[in-house]
Amino acid sequence: MNTLNLIQFNFWEFFSKKIIPLSILFMFGFLFYGCNEYQNPVSNVSKSESLVLQTASASSVIGVNESEMIQILNFNIKFNGNSYDSVSNTSTFSYTVSRGDDATGFNYLSFENPACADLVDYSPRESSTRNDADVTWTNSIGSNNSRDYSFTYSGNQPTGMVDVSIQDSGNGNIVTKKVPGVCKGVYTISGNIYIDENGNQNKELGEDGIDDVTVYLLEGNSEVFVNQSSADGSYLFSVYSGSSSKDFSIKLKPESDPVLFENFSPTTNPPEIKVTVDNGNVSGLNLGFKAETQKIISDFEQEIILLRTEEPDFWADELKFSDKGKQSIFTRTKLLGYLVEIEKLGLTYSFQFGTEKIAKAQEILTIRNKSTEFEILLAELLAAKLNVVSGNGAVDENGVPIDEFNTLILKTGSAAAVSSNPNVGDAILMNNATTEAASATNFSSNSDTSLLLSSFNRSGGGGGTVGSN
Repeated sequence: MNTLNLIQFNFWEFFSKKIIPLSILFMFGFLFYGCNEYQNPVSNVSKSESLVLQTASASSVIGVNESEMIQILNFNIKFNGNSYDSVSNTSTFSYTVSRGDDATGFNYLSFENPACADLVDYSPRESSTRNDADVTWTNSIGSNNSRDYSFTYSGNQPTGMVDVSIQDSGNGNIVTKKVPGVCKGVYTISGNIYIDENGNQNKELGEDGIDDVTVYLLEGNSEVFVNQSSADGSYLFSVYSGSSSKDFSIKLKPESDPVLFENFSPTTNPPEIKVTVDNGNVSGLNLGFKAETQKIISDFEQEIILLRTEEPDFWADELKFSDKGKQSIFTRTKLLGYLVEIEKLGLTYSFQFGTEKIAKAQEILTIRNKSTEFEILLAELLAAKLNVVSGNGAVDENGVPIDEFNTLILKTGSAAAVSSNPNVGDAILMNNATTEAASATNFSSNSDTSLLLSSFNRSGGGGGTVGSN
């Protein structure tokens, strides 16, 4: 524990437990934060309040005009929409076909049944025939009348374009046009926004995705859709190209994600990838970010980014004292809860402490003269995780944790620990999805990330002391 934190810790322990009521300490802390002259750039930024582009969903498709009325001969075909039922896991496409006041009807009306979807039901059934290629009706629609048609498919299906054909009952002419329908001609563009800890532009073992990043899809020079990366950093757009190829770009913007861009650099720079969709899905369009280590450390030291943290020795002592029933800031129950929470953090690889959690965590946190670089990295990473799960870490001027920034720091540290692991089969870091141990074929020290974690844990004076919030 550094000298500054030691003084703060003793101040807290003495006054909170012996002299000053807790409510007065909270008032003092509020006044301290309110008068702090430093401004924290991390806490003063937010996502764009409004995005003028359409937000993509699972069934949203670029290139399909769902509102257009399609006229075939004497009939107007109106697409009424694509609705998804999560209970039955089915998508229903609905239409209204209307006829004007002329006398000519149809010999048949045919909707294509594309191979990209499994048709489970349709209506009306009267005078209909279904085969692998289409569904056909032979009973026409009277003058100034209309009829509703629907098709239900298995799964959550996107809206593409299908062929609809009508044969005129008068002269026998057949006219075919494309109408919004299930999936045909729709392809996906997907990838991942991730922590590129080693900066090599390849998403590797332990390099977790970054969630809630704003991803733009451009067609030519026009921005047409926007989406947010999901919890695992993945994003997906559905586009309609039919049988032709189309050119798109995936792009990220600093103004949309200031916390990320102010502290991490895109390893693909500028953060934009061009892609051609040509009768197939395109995946693996990944964009990585590497921590600006020296800039972040400087912000820590100058208290531009406020921290409320403690170093590994502090947490090792807390675990030791609480386990022996001695006086400590955190109770044994509270510390056990923190360790369980760390095991369940939303990271691909997390610490697994086994049955003797207190003892195992204390062992990891203890840095000795002969500790290896990997062991020091693990100690700093565990301390950083304890700082964050205890409701601390980087905080704003009001002492509120900055979750987005803290998560980025933890993901950076975890990626370094996984790639640095010299022990194949080491059960300390386990894959939460497969329960496989982290291993690496080439050991690297990741000294920059270890230094970043160390600074994170040891520069905690500006935001108050852990345990005093």
